[in-house]
Amino acid sequence: MKKTLSILYILFISALASAQNGTDDFMARVDAQINDILDKAVRVQNDVISDYENIERKVLEEYEAYCKAVMGKWGDLEMVESTQKDWVEYSEDESSRSIVDFENGKVTVEVLTDPGESEEEVNRQLEKAIGDLLSSKGKAPNFDSELLPQENVTEDPVLDGQIDLAKYQNNPKNIVKEEKKGTKTVSTEEGKKNIVSIQFELVEDHIPKRAEKFKDMIAKHSKRFDITEPLIYAIIEQESSFNPMARSSAGAYGLMQIVPSSGGLDANRYVHNRNEVPTSEELYRPDFNIELGTGYLKKQMNVYFSGVTDLRCRMLCAIAAYNTGQGNVYYAFTGKRKAEGAFKEINRYSYEQLYEHLKRMLPHAETRDYIQKVTAKMAKYSK
Repeated sequence: MKKTLSILYILFISALASAQNGTDDFMARVDAQINDILDKAVRVQNDVISDYENIERKVLEEYEAYCKAVMGKWGDLEMVESTQKDWVEYSEDESSRSIVDFENGKVTVEVLTDPGESEEEVNRQLEKAIGDLLSSKGKAPNFDSELLPQENVTEDPVLDGQIDLAKYQNNPKNIVKEEKKGTKTVSTEEGKKNIVSIQFELVEDHIPKRAEKFKDMIAKHSKRFDITEPLIYAIIEQESSFNPMARSSAGAYGLMQIVPSSGGLDANRYVHNRNEVPTSEELYRPDFNIELGTGYLKKQMNVYFSGVTDLRCRMLCAIAAYNTGQGNVYYAFTGKRKAEGAFKEINRYSYEQLYEHLKRMLPHAETRDYIQKVTAKMAKYSK
C-alpha cells in the first residue's frame, strides 16, 4: 500500500515537471492528479482508521472511567479537562489539581479538603500542589492507563521561567501566604467537601518565554520543509498558545493541534512514509508534533495547492486548509470540494485580493477568522 502511494506521488511530480505552467491543459492535469491522489488516500485511510478506532475506543473507555472517578471525588459538575489553551493536571490521588490558562496567563490551584480542616493543613496541601505544578513536565496520557504507558511530555518543567518567583522571595510557599484563597462546598460521593483554590499569574511575557523553549525545533523543521519560521510560530500560538498539553474538543493534540486520524495520518504518510495514525502520546511530544504540523503545511503547499503559481497565495491557501481542510478551500472558489477548476480561479487573484476573497467566501466563520489571526501573528514573528 505504501508502495502504491509512493508510485502515485512520483507520477504526480513527473507530470508537473513535464507540463508547461499556465496552460489550461496543465491545470486540468494537475486537477486530475490531485483528485486521484485524494480519492486513493481516502480509501487507504478508511482501512487504517478502522484499526486506530478500535484501540481508541478502548482508551476512551479507560478515560471515561477515570472521569467518573474524578467526578465522584469532586462532584458531578466539577470535572475540569484540558483544552487547546488550558492545561489541567490532577494529582495521582486526584485530591488536587492545577489549571493553567496559557492564553491569559492565569493559574488556578485547587485542593479537595474536609469541612473543618485546619488552615495549616489546607495550606500544606496547597503548597504541595503548587510545588507539584512547578516541577511537572506534563503527563501523557494524563490518567492511568493499562493500554498506554505514561510519559513526561517536556524535558524541563512546563512552567519553567514563567512564574515570577522573585515576587514571592523565591519561595513558592509564599504564594499560599500572599495570595487570596477561595472556598466552595460541593456534594461528592463521600459527602460534603470543600474546594479551596488560590490564583496567581504567569509573567507578563509568558507567551514569548514558552515560544523560546521550542525555537530549536521550529528552526530545524522550518529548514527541513522550507516553511518560514514566522508561519510555524503563528500557527502554534493560534492553535495552542504554546501549550504542549493542548487538547481540543475535536480530538486535536499538542502544540500544532493535530487530529490523529485526519491531518496526523496524512502528515505521517508524507513525512515518514508511515501509513499509520499517530497516537495522542506521540502528538504530545513537541518535536514530533512540530515535525508533523510543519510537514502537513508543506504537503498542503506542494501537493494540494501545487497548481497555485504565486508562493504567497499558495501559503495563504495552506493556512486556511490547515484549519478547515483543502476541500473547503477549493469550495470557496468553485462551490465544489475537488481541485477541479480551483487553481485557475485562485491564480486570477493577487495575494491581497485572495486574502479578501477567503475572508468572505470560506464556508466556515472559524476559518475566515483563522486566516486573519494567523497572518497577523506572522507579522509579529517576522520582526
